[in-house]
Amino acid sequence: ERLPAAQPADSGERAARIQECLGDVCELAGRREEALSAYDAALASTRISDAIGRARMLRKKGASLQIQFKTEESRGCFETALETLGAPRGEWERDRWHERIEIALAWMMLVYFTGSTEELTAVLGRHREEIELHGSHIQRGSVRRILALTGLRRERYIASDETVEHARSSLEVIEESASLPEIGFARFNYGFTLLWRGRLAEADRIMRSALAVAERLGDATLQCRCTAYLALIARKREDTGDAR
Repeated sequence: ERLPAAQPADSGERAARIQECLGDVCELAGRREEALSAYDAALASTRISDAIGRARMLRKKGASLQIQFKTEESRGCFETALETLGAPRGEWERDRWHERIEIALAWMMLVYFTGSTEELTAVLGRHREEIELHGSHIQRGSVRRILALTGLRRERYIASDETVEHARSSLEVIEESASLPEIGFARFNYGFTLLWRGRLAEADRIMRSALAVAERLGDATLQCRCTAYLALIARKREDTGDAR
């Protein structure tokens, strides 16, 4: 994730930036506890008046906790991050809207993994309009990914054409960006959705392209996910060599 372009004004801000970058690198490598420690250090060095910076640290910490299945701690981080930003107002600057939407998208992923379909639909409904109005190009693509995941949950992983189309259009939008992490995740999501539609050859091809991005980035989490589902695709295709 690209950090804000503004230059740090003092040693505290510089320390926060260094710790945040360290946390991002550790998170990418799957070193979760080190990442959490770095985000905590960054938060401690971030000025109380910097609501966007503090919310960003809380959101990154919450996302790391979510991957570790620490659901309540993760939810608490996201709630506190939104409280830190305050109630949304139309005159908010772009960076503030961007962070609020990043938190909303991260919260949706938490609910996808741990909540009910009804809760996921409710969270999506609560934030979808503001994402369409104030979200970046990538964020608007990401909400289509959430629509696909919501469809999969609702359809009990027998993906409809509509759900596949949400995943495909999400990838199409995000691939127009230069963000490799987002492209890798969008490819994984499309391949995952194709798997549950039974389009196994396409799912295999797209999942391998996601794995190539993950390997290029050194993204340990995405590599594990791609490898696991490539094995499942191979078993469904009765390709025992690839499944091993």
